[in-house]
Amino acid sequence: MAQSSVSRQLRELEQFYGCALLLRTTRATRLTEAGEQVYRHAREWLGADQALRERLSTGGSVPQGTLRMTAPSAFGALVVTPFCAEFGRRHAEVRIDIKLTDRDLDLVREDLDLALRIGRLPDSGLVAQSLGQLEEVAVARRTLVAARMPAHPAELAQLPWVGFSGLRQRLPFVFVRGEDRALIEPPCRLWTDAIIAHREALLSGAGAGVIHRYAVADALEDGRLVQLLPQWQLPLWPLWAVQPARGGPSLLQVWLKELSERLAKLPGWRKD
Repeated sequence: MAQSSVSRQLRELEQFYGCALLLRTTRATRLTEAGEQVYRHAREWLGADQALRERLSTGGSVPQGTLRMTAPSAFGALVVTPFCAEFGRRHAEVRIDIKLTDRDLDLVREDLDLALRIGRLPDSGLVAQSLGQLEEVAVARRTLVAARMPAHPAELAQLPWVGFSGLRQRLPFVFVRGEDRALIEPPCRLWTDAIIAHREALLSGAGAGVIHRYAVADALEDGRLVQLLPQWQLPLWPLWAVQPARGGPSLLQVWLKELSERLAKLPGWRKD
């Protein structure tokens, strides 16, 4: 569509609603608060319309269309991408475009249907659905604790540590066992900003560390890593499905339903 046509239609919308929908500066153009409300309302209406069209054309039995989403890099690579491949094999009429990043992308600006996000969410006008929670575990290479296995969280500081910079907001680590709580903030000799790199540092024996169980489940099972203080629990991390508006295409609802079924089998997964 020509730029002149876009500008004309935007002017007509602003006249219709009686307010500015876009804020223009020399550096960027972004939606005003009113513009975001109009966008969310329009997207919700279009999603409902698309869902109705799908139900009428297929009897509601065949998911089809394109799903655009974003997910954290490690969770996306280890969990979401394999699931999307399976989903695509089951539903041949579906196309999925997934952006893996540890940054919170703007769903409106990036034209995304869904964001999977881990941790506490900032306040926003987006629609968030809790899917469940991810368990964290303290682990180390077996050779690192061969001489003596820590018996209390206070003893963990005696080990070399590697850290994931995304967890700095969660320091000190809080270990809980019944009524007992222990806080530790071990000095880390190595920091990484990606869970995949954090996992590799742990596997190489660079130090002990805290990581989501799903990311090291195979290494715990085959003995490359051991869990430290399994009788102590670390806080759980919530997983959210975030949408720009309520409803959305029926494809998204089918995808989320099947994802929830897959997550039920994920190591360290806790349903709310």
